[in-house]
Amino acid sequence: MKDHWKDYQARWHLLEAPLRPNQEVVDAITLAVGGETSNVLLLGVTPELVEAFEHLTAVDKSEEMIGALWQPSKSTQTVREANWLNMNDAFGPYSAVVGDGCINALQSADEIERLMRVLKARLLDGGRFVCRVFERPDEPITDEDLLLSIDSAAHGNFHAFKWQIAMSLAEQSGASVRAVDILASFNRLFPDRDRIAEKTGWSLEVINTIDVYEQSSMSLCFPNRQEFEQHFALGFDEFEWLASGTYDLAERCPIVLAKRAAKH
Repeated sequence: MKDHWKDYQARWHLLEAPLRPNQEVVDAITLAVGGETSNVLLLGVTPELVEAFEHLTAVDKSEEMIGALWQPSKSTQTVREANWLNMNDAFGPYSAVVGDGCINALQSADEIERLMRVLKARLLDGGRFVCRVFERPDEPITDEDLLLSIDSAAHGNFHAFKWQIAMSLAEQSGASVRAVDILASFNRLFPDRDRIAEKTGWSLEVINTIDVYEQSSMSLCFPNRQEFEQHFALGFDEFEWLASGTYDLAERCPIVLAKRAAKH
């Protein structure tokens, strides 16, 4: 099996919303963070979010992702190579923690719950955790839905479609899905990529980004709304859901704003 992130960074320029945050997402996240920007922790090295916060520490476990994407514009921005789940007292405390899709990049529900507890410990009293997530719908997505989507005029971009395949599999497997299974499902349903490109207008270069999942060791998690809320409740005193924009699949990509209660 191969390290997913070593190949992923090479395809970063081919990604678009929902896989990458557009300006709508960045604006929504910064608005939700509000004035809590004196000391921000970023989960990952998402360039669009690096640009959004002046006082920022980014944390990513992938040396390749850091090398490819980390481009700080201010001396008050730093990066550390570390696993989010292992952040101890040497990290923080922070006024806010932000991220984009980072919860879905975890391997299991147990890891999500562990991260929630870690983040609460890393936040100052009254601090905020603001993150866009990808949630699978309560109504299962079937193979028939995916096939019909390709034939419709509203199939969206390829990355939104790929996430629907992943969400379909996650419904069958209990939220967690292996990256190799996303690729296998796509190849099974759509063996002729030239035909899909012709029907949808998607370029083969973009369609072929799914091959990053070949022999990947990674799993992804796609909880539904109820499962997400159960996870957040373990780490935070209150949370709310915010819209993230109007791009393809935005209805399945809300932003969570979770708060650590301030002591009185």
